[in-house]
Amino acid sequence: MLDNIRREWAGSGPEKFRELMKFVYATAPMIEAQKKHKPEDKASLDLQLEHKKNVDRIREIEVG
Repeated sequence: MLDNIRREWAGSGPEKFRELMKFVYATAPMIEAQKKHKPEDKASLDLQLEHKKNVDRIREIEVG
């Protein structure tokens, strides 16, 4: 799935990027985050932890 996303958005121009950001901000997690936080707020992001969470979710789906 991530490879599909990567292929779709690789080398995309500014219009495609705006389209992606519009999609991302319309997802449930982002809508919830926007309710709780101001755009000026900053949060650190642990990419290794996020990667592990996503891999775990994928494994659950494959096994489930």
